[in-house]
Amino acid sequence: MTISFSGLASGLDTDTWVSQLVSIKQISVTNLENEKSKLQETSSTVTKLQMSFNSLRNSLEKITDAKLGTYYDLFQSKQATTTDENIFTATVSNSAVSSKYSIVVSQLATNTVAYPKDRIANYIDDDTTLSSLGVTKGNLLVYINGVKNEIEVEDGDTFADIKEKFQNIGVNCDINENGQIVLNADDNELAMGTTSDESNFASVFGFEKIRDENDVITTYKSANSVYKVNLNSKLTESGLFAGGDITAGTFTIGNRKYSVTEETTLKSLINAINADTNSAVSASWNAKEGKLYLTSKIEGESYINIERGSSNVTNIFGFTSGDGAESSLMNIKSQNLGKNAEIIIDGDKTVISTTNTVTSEISGLTGVTLNLKGVSKKDDETGNPHAEDLTVEFDSTKLVDAVNDFIESYNDVMSQLDKATSYGGGLFGDTSISSIKRSIRNAVMSNFESGGSYSLLSSVGIRTAEIGTKDDSDFTSLTLDEDKFKEVLNEDMDNVKKLLIGEKGDSGLLGSTETLIENAVASDGYFINKLETFEKQLSDYDSRITTVKERVSAYKSKLESQFASMEKAISAMQSSFSTLNNYLAQASNNS
Repeated sequence: MTISFSGLASGLDTDTWVSQLVSIKQISVTNLENEKSKLQETSSTVTKLQMSFNSLRNSLEKITDAKLGTYYDLFQSKQATTTDENIFTATVSNSAVSSKYSIVVSQLATNTVAYPKDRIANYIDDDTTLSSLGVTKGNLLVYINGVKNEIEVEDGDTFADIKEKFQNIGVNCDINENGQIVLNADDNELAMGTTSDESNFASVFGFEKIRDENDVITTYKSANSVYKVNLNSKLTESGLFAGGDITAGTFTIGNRKYSVTEETTLKSLINAINADTNSAVSASWNAKEGKLYLTSKIEGESYINIERGSSNVTNIFGFTSGDGAESSLMNIKSQNLGKNAEIIIDGDKTVISTTNTVTSEISGLTGVTLNLKGVSKKDDETGNPHAEDLTVEFDSTKLVDAVNDFIESYNDVMSQLDKATSYGGGLFGDTSISSIKRSIRNAVMSNFESGGSYSLLSSVGIRTAEIGTKDDSDFTSLTLDEDKFKEVLNEDMDNVKKLLIGEKGDSGLLGSTETLIENAVASDGYFINKLETFEKQLSDYDSRITTVKERVSAYKSKLESQFASMEKAISAMQSSFSTLNNYLAQASNNS
């Protein structure tokens, strides 16, 4: 680090002189930086304008793309309405024919459900632990003829243990032939399940109260059969199922293969099936019946493919038989086949569909998809199903929205252009963008001889003034008289279409405008060329600013060096002068 002391020898403020002299040179740097900043602002203006041009092009394409085919043609946009959406709804494409149909939904498509005809889980027995059934430990209050008795449910208690504890207080506890727990106090009044119970024994089994002929509650019976199997049971655990023990291995549902391991629980198996997005079914456990249910994800009269693999789980669940994968036989009787949907169109055309989504290929109604919701109601007098009406007609909403988008984008572009090209604007004097602005405005405002009924946008409701005032071709903004626009669409859509997008070799007013916009934003158009020029100019400014800064820095160093030399010379002169004075003074004293 250099430390300088201004004017120590001369007494002059040389630092200030250097700063002032350098600041004069610095003006050229500041001027260049200001010019660069102004150019950056203009570049930003052009970039923003380019984005607005792209938005305008996109809004025009929504309308002019009608020439690409029916799918893109907003002039053919359709909507469908039904007299009862609880029976069916409909979606339509542009290819749909405007018409009215009567539809009767005779039958909805349903899903195939596979489940065993007989229970597959074993009822609980004396060795079943209460905790495996979800029973928690704690006290349980039982009243016999109003006298309180307390039973303690402990960890590890089996059903045999709880039976003994009930019998110790005079209550018989057993499992009936339907697998239900039955508690009986003979002819004594029995009451169980209090707010003071710590164990959930009474609530887990949902006991029903049974009264004798004297209207006395003497018996409690579990609401449902109680099985050894629950969602947390490990499938390979011994004694759970009536058909035997499940072995580890694989099996197939639909075209998907699933696995059973020593750790697989009923819950984890069901979750694996349901989490598989490509699974053909959804699975659920019916705890009341002790059965696994498989519901097809596909509607209609079709079977669920179920195959035994190296695991016998599908055999135990009642869906297959056979000793191995090669001998797997599907139990057809375990499947309750779904139904196909059936509809009647216009009273005489019956259509069968495997799903409740009836496409045009199935119904024969071009561009119409029916979504069946319910079966048609029957007439109270005749008993015949009541037909609902389906009406397909032109929907002006999308076209009106597209025209409004165009108007909004056009107004934004013209507003930005007017500001940018006006005096003081970043593009003032730019003849190219001024020409583009005039061309766009002329294209929109021109008189188009299409051979149709309309030649001006104002004749179809796209105006250059607020609704209710006189049109002014010099007015920058466009507005849409929606009522007028919809009116002419209903009266003469073909000629409105000719005016806007033309036909055959014509491009229409909006088509001509789109061409101008596309030329401006093309890879060789105004914006790309302009921005590339700006980029080069900005780079040149950076180089020039760097060079001038280096010159200023060198000039400053030169000044500092020159002043330092001056101070050094003055200091030397002062030293010599001091020495001379000392010599003269000494000589005078000696004389």
